[in-house]
Amino acid sequence: MHYTAVVIFNIKPSVLCKFKDGLSHKSKHYFEKEYLKAIAGLGKIDMSDKINLVRKLKEYTQEEVGIDEKGIYGITEVYKNKSISLLSKKLEKPFARLKHFDHWNAFDLMTTKDLLSCLGKIDRFPHAIFTPDCKWVEAPEYFMFINASSSNYQAYLRWEERVKKILEQYSGNSTALLINCHV
Repeated sequence: MHYTAVVIFNIKPSVLCKFKDGLSHKSKHYFEKEYLKAIAGLGKIDMSDKINLVRKLKEYTQEEVGIDEKGIYGITEVYKNKSISLLSKKLEKPFARLKHFDHWNAFDLMTTKDLLSCLGKIDRFPHAIFTPDCKWVEAPEYFMFINASSSNYQAYLRWEERVKKILEQYSGNSTALLINCHV
């Protein structure tokens, strides 16, 4: 089973400003011909069909992808990816002690305030939160495929409110690392 967790890191206000600025920096890179051939083969796409090749690349890489006079390119969020990697390393020891899951990987990073404002738009509502003081706060049960007619809908609404309160508590000067956990 997979679920989403949020890890909150407190940061200084001056660092938060630099973090926000860094998120907008992106880097353009061109895909090697061999890589494009491999993607075309996976999708059974002719190499001359650039539009469908770009669609397949978007699907496969989850990056912004486009075409210009030099070829097919991807846009990478270099600063964000580097920050995700650095923060993930900081979690290795605390997560080794938790033993709630088999493995995990970080997939997004934003300010906690931004996460709070877009909480209803993310694919899976968080099942757990790891606070800056190293507390693991987990939902009382798994809320998969929940809707208003579900027997545990009221429990889900209480969990949703608790998550919002925790995020609001830390929304001033913090980042939120979103991770996929596998149990």
